Amino acid sequence: MPLAQTGISFHPPKNALILSFRVEDLPLKAMSMGHIAANVPGLVNEIRASTADSDLLYAIGFGSLLWNLIWQGNMPPGFCPLEFDEESEENEDDDEDEASSGSDLTFCFFSSNPDLLHQVAEESQTHLKNIAPVNEMVLATRVQNPINHNPVQNENATAPVLIDDKFPEFAQSSFLFTLGLIHSTRTNSKLPKTEQEILSQNLATDLFSLNRDETGLIHHLYSCQTENDNRHYLLAFSNSVDPFQKILSAVQSPDSLQTPLRDTEITPTLHFLPSLEILAALRMGTLRMGALSPTAKWK
Repeated sequence: MPLAQTGISFHPPKNALILSFRVEDLPLKAMSMGHIAANVPGLVNEIRASTADSDLLYAIGFGSLLWNLIWQGNMPPGFCPLEFDEESEENEDDDEDEASSGSDLTFCFFSSNPDLLHQVAEESQTHLKNIAPVNEMVLATRVQNPINHNPVQNENATAPVLIDDKFPEFAQSSFLFTLGLIHSTRTNSKLPKTEQEILSQNLATDLFSLNRDETGLIHHLYSCQTENDNRHYLLAFSNSVDPFQKILSAVQSPDSLQTPLRDTEITPTLHFLPSLEILAALRMGTLRMGALSPTAKWK
């Protein structure tokens, strides 16, 4: 039976390091990107084995275009670029336009030890440096006492947030939805950190209350202090993309939310988290070899 990635957890460690990559000439580099990413679980296991009492977890997410190139258009159910038209001033800077389109590959590492996170982040990108530049690297801390409206009753199992055997090719896989939040004011002084955290908590409660009937959805709120602002990241796992599109629809119609979104910059991304079986096939180079593929019996 396939196994899920360890970072798909109801209670991850308090620190998260988000490492994302964007790739130029993606069709030429897709398989190299996938092969390198598929080696990350082994790297994490080696680091865990060499570190006493390590609580290091990982989540390896593929963007829709990258995954489409890797598996020749065979996509998980509903997986496609998110429909999100952010209202912003026209910008002729191509680089900024590209940056807003999200990342092609994202690693999320979780641990109570920030030094360990930096170590695994450095080692995991060693072979990617010549292929894809780092788009973003953020070390964040889980917000204390987050308001939790998790509808999943069994908090000791990850099954509700994993794709089941109805889609055998993707069984034990999941989706990762990240919503970056930057609260700022253009006319007044910047909100204090505590007020920003409260605002993010309230917004998380607002957004995820839209999915109270969903049985496969868990989320976590993380905070990161940068030189210029205080950022928050909503990380959510689900066995379906439907809750995430519902959240984005609400963001685009903020009148339906109790928490004001004025002067809040929002950056949504969606990634597919394949099972360890799929990653193993990708690592061994058999994922696209027709009859030799371990998933060929379902094609």
